[in-house]
Amino acid sequence: MVRTLRAGPGGDLLREDRSRPTTGGNVAKKRLKAAYLANLVSQVVRERDDWTCQKCHRSFRHDPGALDASHHIPRTKGIVKYDLANLVALCRACHGWLDTHPLHHIDWIKGLLGEDEYEALKARSVGLLKMTAQDTRDLAEYMRDTLRILKARRADGQLGRLDI
Repeated sequence: MVRTLRAGPGGDLLREDRSRPTTGGNVAKKRLKAAYLANLVSQVVRERDDWTCQKCHRSFRHDPGALDASHHIPRTKGIVKYDLANLVALCRACHGWLDTHPLHHIDWIKGLLGEDEYEALKARSVGLLKMTAQDTRDLAEYMRDTLRILKARRADGQLGRLDI
């Protein structure tokens, strides 16, 4: 953002904001799509886990901002960034505690997922994620459909963590 001063009525100096043209063309648009997809995935994880912290089992249905969608394997391992098996709903306190106790975190994840699924997730995390625009659209559509299904199952009275 470029800030410039210009003369306004009566000679007063007015501050004017102008956006700089982006040299990357669609960089801002791509970031917006990535943020939308991350938000959508987060909603799916929270709904799947019944808006409940999977560590302390407290419900955050009435305080959804206090519940995170936490990655078991960091987001920097892009290939499992949107893998629902790699995500779990955690309250801020439990999320912070697990982040500072990595050995306990791994043991807890293994207990949640099972040893075999954890090892499979680790194996899937090797590699880079290169998504085309079509891949992004397809994944967003899948997540929207999954969210609709989860909400319908909740409306039918199903409680607790739901399998997808």
